Amino acid sequence: MAALTRERIEAAKNLLVNTRLSVSEVGVRVGYPDAYHFSKRFKEIVGMSPKQFRDQFVQVPVDLPPQENEDGLDTSQNDAA
Repeated sequence: MAALTRERIEAAKNLLVNTRLSVSEVGVRVGYPDAYHFSKRFKEIVGMSPKQFRDQFVQVPVDLPPQENEDGLDTSQNDAA
C-alpha cells in the first residue's frame, strides 16, 4: 500500500471516530471526492466499510443517568415555576 493511501486511511479513521462528519465528507477531507471510491478503498484496506468502522469504535452512551447536584437532587429536568 502506498504511503499516501496509508496516511489518507489513517486520517479517515481518526475523523470517523472523533467527528460527526458524514462518510462522504470524511472522504472529501482525506482526498477522495467520490464517496463510492472512498468507501470501496477503505473497505479494501481496513476490512470493513467506513460506517462499520465508526459503529464499532465510537462509543455513544444510550441512557445517561440523571445528573444530581451536591444535595443529591435530580437536575436533569427543567421544572417551570
